[in-house]
Amino acid sequence: MTKKEKRNIHLEVTTALVSSIEALPEDDINWMRSWGLVNTRPVSKATGKPYNGINWFILSIMQQLHGYASNEWGTFNYWFKAGGGEREGKTVTKESRYSVKGQKSTQVVLYKRLVREETNTTTGNKETKPFMLMKSFNVFNADQVEGYDAPPLADIPAEQPATIVDGIAEAMGIKLVHTDLNRCFYRLSEDTSNTPPATQFKTIADYICANFHEFGHGTGHKSRLDRDLKNHFGDDAYAFEELIAELFAAMLAGQFGVSATPREDHTHYLKGWMRRIKEDEKAIFKAVAAAQKAVDWANDAIEGASSSDALAEAA
Repeated sequence: MTKKEKRNIHLEVTTALVSSIEALPEDDINWMRSWGLVNTRPVSKATGKPYNGINWFILSIMQQLHGYASNEWGTFNYWFKAGGGEREGKTVTKESRYSVKGQKSTQVVLYKRLVREETNTTTGNKETKPFMLMKSFNVFNADQVEGYDAPPLADIPAEQPATIVDGIAEAMGIKLVHTDLNRCFYRLSEDTSNTPPATQFKTIADYICANFHEFGHGTGHKSRLDRDLKNHFGDDAYAFEELIAELFAAMLAGQFGVSATPREDHTHYLKGWMRRIKEDEKAIFKAVAAAQKAVDWANDAIEGASSSDALAEAA
């Protein structure tokens, strides 16, 4: 009997993701924007909570690819039970009102923190060490469920004012400058975000998202998350850092209700990102994890600044 081959979930998910991205129409290739679209963040029907990290990214792509009007997702068992279905073992004793028969599911992942006991080779003592167990499971969008009527999505929030940029920059400790009127960039040596002024952008949303992208780079400063930002234009490290910053911008944009038009250099970066993702099945997982960590850090900074302001007003 041959030993069962170990599944490579990273490869499975990445392969499906690349196929989905490449299936998008060329005139709608802005897959990064789909991740940050307002009021469409994928939600688990079982928990009522929004998906995070790689699952947010995967399901947002699928929503755009298939044109799903709903952002609700659930497993086969969830929809079966939600529709009143019952079973004893493998035998169905009561049919469900809901059916996903003939529908193709989407693979998502679950990380579970566990501990195991190991022997210290130096001391011979038993020690417990934590590790992350990765599992995959399949979900269906509410639009795929026959017999279920998904509720309409919430109204899109009113457009954010340009001043939101100033508040977030202050909370993060990044200085905003407009010294170069033709470029957007983050300068590591000065910890500054440079963009043209808001009046030079087509929309306020474009101005906000341009700054969000540079703030994404800023989270890598040694005083924050200390990522390696000393990379060179065109190399893999540069493309990877750009992917993190763009994911950060998309996530923050969705959080604050901002929907910008695609960046003019989007197609250029997309080729670099896709090449990296194809070469390394863990690349997109690493990038999304880094972006999620950056957004979590930024939200903590924003929340801390808000608390300080509230205390100052109460004093």
